[in-house]
Amino acid sequence: MKNVKSAVVPLFPLPDFFLYPGTVAPLHIFEARYRQMVNDLLDGPGRLVIASLIKRAPRQPGMPAPVFPIGTLAEIIRHEKLPEGRFLIVLAGLTRVKVAEVASDRLYRKVQVEPLASVEGDEATARLLRPRLEVALREQAGRTVDLDDDLPIGHLADLLLHCLELTPEQNEEMLAELDAARRARMALAWHAAQA
Repeated sequence: MKNVKSAVVPLFPLPDFFLYPGTVAPLHIFEARYRQMVNDLLDGPGRLVIASLIKRAPRQPGMPAPVFPIGTLAEIIRHEKLPEGRFLIVLAGLTRVKVAEVASDRLYRKVQVEPLASVEGDEATARLLRPRLEVALREQAGRTVDLDDDLPIGHLADLLLHCLELTPEQNEEMLAELDAARRARMALAWHAAQA
């Protein structure tokens, strides 16, 4: 993803919630710390990290719940302010990032992010996987889906993963998987199992 560099951004940790690059998700913001976060973001580039909480990790007293070390850098693409300072926002996933928590002077947590690039592999593999991914996406969407012919297979795999009902462990594995062909094959296998 272009224009994504190492930076410190707000962290929005959510249990069992995964946002894949290239996908969008609506969220209702109601907690005071996240209302503050959205207000701060609307004054800047509007970027934050979505990372899933690690529920099975031991909790340190007085420490925030740990998050999965790979998250998705996202951008607020639409927002609506509601009564009592609440928000409805729509996030677009930009890219996978490695996250490391840093000190925060705000109510919400912050992380240092390092972008992680998807490894697309060779064109012969892409030619084999692309049509299968497109068919699976159309089956999942239940209608005609407009897909650009030049979308990388990693992007197609992420779109398909977004449509599937996956366990938190499966989502963690696929969010951390940088090999696009492996992600595509796993997404296709899970799609076939759910069909």
